[in-house]
Parts: sequence; structure tokens; C-alpha cells
Amino acid sequence: MYIEISKTHSNVISIELTNEKVTQEHIKKIDDTIAELHKKTDNLHFIVLVTPHTKISLDGILEVLKMAIKDRKFIRKVAIVGDSQLLKVGIAMDNAVLPWQEKYFDIDNLNDAWQWVGNEEE
Repeated sequence: MYIEISKTHSNVISIELTNEKVTQEHIKKIDDTIAELHKKTDNLHFIVLVTPHTKISLDGILEVLKMAIKDRKFIRKVAIVGDSQLLKVGIAMDNAVLPWQEKYFDIDNLNDAWQWVGNEEE
């Protein structure tokens, strides 16, 4: 897993989920990155690239949910980039209950995802 704060868009956290299992250590690293960026801004955006073989455990999902609840006031946009119809459907359902905007982009539209998370007016 790769996690970094974008140098182009200073309020965007970029996460690439590779073909490994998402662990509690990964979740802690994401949480630490959010805390670091939150010192500078209350307007956080994410771009998450999900590769086809990424696995997430139930514990990982629960940790993400706890983190999202804690940081919900600061998260504005989450772009999910992948190659999964299941993700696309899940994001549509997320938008009905989450306090931030989520949008799915096919892997071929990665540049569109970066434009969307970088656009403050949308």
C-alpha cells in the first residue's frame, strides 16, 4: 500500500491499494496521514486506487468505518478508481448515507478522478 499527500493538490491524500491484504497497520498509517494533513486544512479529499487483487478483511473494514466516523467532518470527496462493478454499486449506496461525496472512476479515467478531487467548486 502506498499513501502520500499530493504535492499538486495539498489537501488530497492519495492511497494505492496493491495486491496485498489491507491490515490494521495500513489503517493506522492512513489515520496518521489524515491527522498530519488535518493540521493544515479542514477540507480533506481522497483518491483511492484499488487494484483488482486487493483484499480487505472484516477487521480492516471496521477500522475504516471507525476512522471515517471520527474524521467525517473533514472529509469532502473520495474518488475510488478501480475495475470493479461491485465497487461502483457500493459507492452508489455509500452516497446515500455518507456525509461526503464519493465517486467511482474506471482505471482508464484516473486523470478525471484527479481533476474531480482537485476541483473545490464541485
